[in-house]
Order: sequence, then C-alpha cells, then structure tokens
Amino acid sequence: MVCLAVEQEVTACTSRNVVSRIEGTDKKDEILTITAHYIRCRRTGGPMIICPGRRLSWSFADIFSSTDLRRTMSLVWFGAEEKGLLGSRDYIRVHESELGAHRF
Repeated sequence: MVCLAVEQEVTACTSRNVVSRIEGTDKKDEILTITAHYIRCRRTGGPMIICPGRRLSWSFADIFSSTDLRRTMSLVWFGAEEKGLLGSRDYIRVHESELGAHRF
C-alpha cells in the first residue's frame, strides 16, 4: 500500500477556469469529465505554457465536438492549480449541484 501526502500553501490570486461542454443525447444528464490545468507566467509576461494534459484535452474537444455523444462531455482546464488547487476547488464549489451526475 502506498500513501501520498501533499502539503501545499494556498495563495490568494485571480485565475480563470475554461469549461467546454458538449451536450449528450439520450443520457445527457450523465457527465463524463476530462480535466487538465494550464500555467501562465505572469511575472515575466510570458505566454501560457502548454502542458501535455492541455494538448490532450484540446484534442478530445476537437474530436468529440463533431461526434454525437450519448452522455454530456465536460472538458475543464483549471487555472491556479499550483497555488493550492484553486481552479479545481472553485469548479467543485460552482458545480456542486451536479457533482452526482459526473460518471468519469
């Protein structure tokens, strides 16, 4: 058995999540979710850093946007994860009423 404990200091900051949703057909109340996070270097004024997870989830968005899906697909890119999982915590807070519908 392996146990992983992560300690992280939560930092106050402003960030945004990007959520794309493709509504399903006959099982649209069931939600399949694919997530990733993005990082932006604000201190240096640099561009958004592309991480492999972000590229993969954009590929899913491109593939599934032209496909009829039975279940609703939610693609979420979280911001400020490195500051204390702020994006995912906010997503859970905002979407609390639908969390029971998430299947994956």
